[in-house]
Amino acid sequence: MDWNCVVSLDTLLRDFPAVEQIVEDHGQAIIVSGASDKYLLTRFNPDTAPKREKTAPDLEQLLRSMGKGIFVKYFECFQDGQDPFVFMAEEHFSVNSVRSRMSRARTIFNNGWEYDALRNIAHSENVSPELRWRAKKLLAEHSEEV
Repeated sequence: MDWNCVVSLDTLLRDFPAVEQIVEDHGQAIIVSGASDKYLLTRFNPDTAPKREKTAPDLEQLLRSMGKGIFVKYFECFQDGQDPFVFMAEEHFSVNSVRSRMSRARTIFNNGWEYDALRNIAHSENVSPELRWRAKKLLAEHSEEV
């Protein structure tokens, strides 16, 4: 450890420009407070910082958050881009809930995951046999499009 870059918390609070100069000169400053608390202060440049890779949302998570039953029940409405406030009116969802479900459905369809979603539901153990049957039926009906 380079002792030239060690400063107390009091020094940091009293004379930040001096600590900033230590960071410039040594690339870092180690801030000590008490017997065991130590903090590392470094320069951060957001333009050169490594970017976190964006990942696609997990299909299972999308389906669970919107409801697999809702996805199957309104599959063709979602597919046709119908107004969700009309076709989901019988569900008595709040406005935000309808928007949230529509957003998830759009994500699925825009990424071409709709048939993967139906296959997921058709093979899911956590849904009713009727819902699995309806998902399989939709897959069969739309199989020419795949």
